[in-house]
Amino acid sequence: MENYLQCQSCGMTFDEQHKQFIAKEKNGSDSIYCTYCYKSGAFIAPNATMQDMIEIAVPHFTRKTGDEEAARKYMTEVVSGLSRWTAKGKTYEYDAVIQSSDIGKGGAYVVFPYNIREEFGKGRVQVHATFDGEPYVGSIVNICRRP
Repeated sequence: MENYLQCQSCGMTFDEQHKQFIAKEKNGSDSIYCTYCYKSGAFIAPNATMQDMIEIAVPHFTRKTGDEEAARKYMTEVVSGLSRWTAKGKTYEYDAVIQSSDIGKGGAYVVFPYNIREEFGKGRVQVHATFDGEPYVGSIVNICRRP
């Protein structure tokens, strides 16, 4: 199973301080979810919506930051990109060449061989990807490429 840096339901980070909260699958392997979201191979709140999860998480971040509006904005961004809430956790695997960008101040991109808007219902999607074995957490967008 792929290693994730955070729970794919609530966004809890799986850093050294929180690694004990990684849930286990029925076969004993590490889950992609935390123990607050998942137990014995099932979600603790199977009917929860993405908005429910955001509302559960906001008070925790508000205590840390003191700013509920900023906490809500941050959690909406984080949770909306987690696999429990996007494309039903579908994994996309393909080979592609990393291209150098000649727009702006440089950078690089990989062509995603699917229509992002059709696959995910929006034009920008947060992703957890691996490029040549190196993890990447960021987003993918539809970009108009002209010949």
